[in-house]
Amino acid sequence: MYTTVNRYGASRIAAIISGLIYWVVLVISTYYLIYVPFAAPTGWPASSPITMLKLEPTHIIDFVTYVIIMIGATVGLTLYVISTSKDREIAMKHVRAGWWVVATIFSAFILSFLGSFSVFQTPIIPFPWDTVIAALVALGLYLYGSYSGILTEDLVVALRELGGV
Repeated sequence: MYTTVNRYGASRIAAIISGLIYWVVLVISTYYLIYVPFAAPTGWPASSPITMLKLEPTHIIDFVTYVIIMIGATVGLTLYVISTSKDREIAMKHVRAGWWVVATIFSAFILSFLGSFSVFQTPIIPFPWDTVIAALVALGLYLYGSYSGILTEDLVVALRELGGV
């Protein structure tokens, strides 16, 4: 949002308000949909040994709800700020080139929930399959990120300094 305001003339007020809305949504949804159902019952962050949870359907509902809310807030608020940009076309081109970052963050979060690093006694995806799936997802995201990349003026300058252009 900082770059959009300074480079593409997006509304500073829209970016500030969007940032504040994002943080409020993040804090409230994390508390009620992640901390209360997952962290608090395990004893975290107390110094006592961490208790593993038995997977319940409510855990899936809480987690899916959280992911949907956060993806919606991330994508929606980003698109809103871009819509206030004076140079929407170029700004949107850069946003499209960067969606792989959002996909990587949420993929890692989802795989952590499903895999052997979760808080459940029996992970949904047991080891080593969680690692295999994570490697395949990482490969897909790498290819997606490489494919979606664009040549920018900053990149050309960096490549020239490195002797690559």
